[in-house]
Amino acid sequence: MFLFSGRGYWQELLESIVWAHNKLKVAPATQPRALSIIQGRVIGVTHYLQVELPQHGHSSKQELLQ
Repeated sequence: MFLFSGRGYWQELLESIVWAHNKLKVAPATQPRALSIIQGRVIGVTHYLQVELPQHGHSSKQELLQ
């Protein structure tokens, strides 16, 4: 549950969120499902495009200006 097992990061993260919702009774009880390989790749690419790419691009521009 704390992102340390051998399973994928995103699967662990989703299961942790579902566990917290079930524990706190925030949402109706749901059962986590495994991500398909395609779903995992889509999440990874989306994260890269929205978070990693802008950060690396921003730091590169600053280095060029100095």
